[in-house]
Order: sequence, then structure tokens, then C-alpha cells
Amino acid sequence: MQMDKYQRETLEEKGNGISSNYVDEHLDKALLINTEYLEPRKIFGSRKLRSDLFPKLVPCYTWEGWTPDIPEVDEYYKFESSSLSKVLMALTTNSKCWISGETGTGKSSLVEQIAARLNWPCVRINLDSHISRIDLIGKDAIILKDGKQITEFQDGILPW
Repeated sequence: MQMDKYQRETLEEKGNGISSNYVDEHLDKALLINTEYLEPRKIFGSRKLRSDLFPKLVPCYTWEGWTPDIPEVDEYYKFESSSLSKVLMALTTNSKCWISGETGTGKSSLVEQIAARLNWPCVRINLDSHISRIDLIGKDAIILKDGKQITEFQDGILPW
């Protein structure tokens, strides 16, 4: 799995001191080694959560190796209880969840911080008028290989 130009630039802008060559070398070594089921209040804070609105347990992953798609935890992020419960119920029951709101109200941050605390990979895709099906799924492209033109499928940004 290769990083695209935007992912490389973002990684280098963060100033983590991690080169994109290091990422390419170690990306395939990331391996899911454990799934632990924990109570939501232990992961998302000890404040009182209405138990009937939250799942009893949520899956938290442990990875071996570096996983670039897991967001960083923001220790100062405060979860809004009803939004958190809706997303966690959807994740644990493998169902859909509609998150809506005005620009800048924290919809993306909510999902990223849930993923960060559960160690779930999360890829952000902004859907706007410039994105196409080819961008999402992929396309056949003509490339040069050993001095010959060949057709090769290039993956889009959606994971399979």
C-alpha cells in the first residue's frame, strides 16, 4: 500500500520526524494482534453515561507495527453524550448512523476521536462537487513498465 502525495505531505507537515520512505517500508508490517472489548466509560471518560443508550462493550484494537490511518488522540476533546452513543451503537451493531450539522460543528472530529480511542483506522474523504466515482473506486491507467506500455488498475481512495 503506497501513500498518495497528500498523505505524504500531511505526514511531513506534522513534523513527526517520520519520513515517507520509513512509512512505505513499515506499512505492510502493521498487523492487528488483539481485539479487546471494553466498557465505553473506561475509554471515553468516567463521567456518568446513561447505560441504556450505550453499548455494554466496544471493540478496541491493538496493532503491531505502525498504522498511519489511526488518528491521534486529542486529550482535550469533550464528547457530547448523545452523539457518542449513536455512533458507538452503530459501530457495535454494524448499522448506519447519520451525523449532520452545520460546518465546523465537530462531525468529523467526533468520528476521528472515536477512532483514535478505539485504535480503529479512519480515512477522511471530503465529498464535494469535484470528486468522482473514479477517485473513490479506482481506474485502469496506462503506465510504462520495462519500456512497454501496459494497462494497470490503480486503486481509488476507498479501502476494499
